[in-house]
Amino acid sequence: MISFNSLVQILLDKPYERSPCSGTHKVYTLCVIHNIDRRYGILSADNRELVGAEVDSIIGMLSTTQRACGAWDLDWRGGKKVPTISERGHKSEFGDRLRVSSHLLEAMAYLPAEHRVSSESMSMCIKYLTQALEDDLAYSDFLPVSTHALRALLLLTL
Repeated sequence: MISFNSLVQILLDKPYERSPCSGTHKVYTLCVIHNIDRRYGILSADNRELVGAEVDSIIGMLSTTQRACGAWDLDWRGGKKVPTISERGHKSEFGDRLRVSSHLLEAMAYLPAEHRVSSESMSMCIKYLTQALEDDLAYSDFLPVSTHALRALLLLTL
């Protein structure tokens, strides 16, 4: 029988390298689960502890891997690059940064403020994404990724 606990185990066992968008889909799924469990207690105590520890580990990594521009790159996991490819089939530093940063900011939006990266890190990423969204390139070549950034910014204003 499928349960939240069995799904969490599958998610935790799956390597970041095999998760979409450079492992960031796994990140925001864990953040959503962590937040829902805090409100409704859907996980067993063991899984609650595992998810909490993984989210704390992620926040720790993000706190040390953010770029001066406010973005995160493919090495957001602390030097462990998780490969990705742009929608057009070619590598692009701008596309990679936009993709990873959008997804990670969206993940932070699902967490209570006390469980996110610092407010300074959040502000830096928001500034980076806001500037990127003002760039025509963000809309024309990276629209699917831009929707993650827009959703994150909207969630953070609620």
